Amino acid sequence: MLFRSESFAFTPNPAFDGETVIGYVAWEDPNGDFAKPKLSLVVEDEYGDYRSLPYENLTVKGHTKGVLTFEITVTQDDEGEITLFAFDEAGNQSDEITALLYVSPLPGQE
Repeated sequence: MLFRSESFAFTPNPAFDGETVIGYVAWEDPNGDFAKPKLSLVVEDEYGDYRSLPYENLTVKGHTKGVLTFEITVTQDDEGEITLFAFDEAGNQSDEITALLYVSPLPGQE
């Protein structure tokens, strides 16, 4: 499978602390076995620390190419470079792609 790295993004971005953001990325898989992928999302913060991010509501549209979307409820600790890679149903791993996610404090909590 192949991700189109230029299409990996989050909306809204920046997000407020506690807000749910939607991540999305375009993909292609000539084998057509990407209907139920498993994702790995990892954030690297400003200190160089890494940790996994939980996601929910994963949606895959398309058969051999399409768009993958998922949701993350963010905190200020989630700000940084997000790395995504996925496994298709055959266990093949995609190349990793990255996007920056910015998280702002709620108004009045700066």
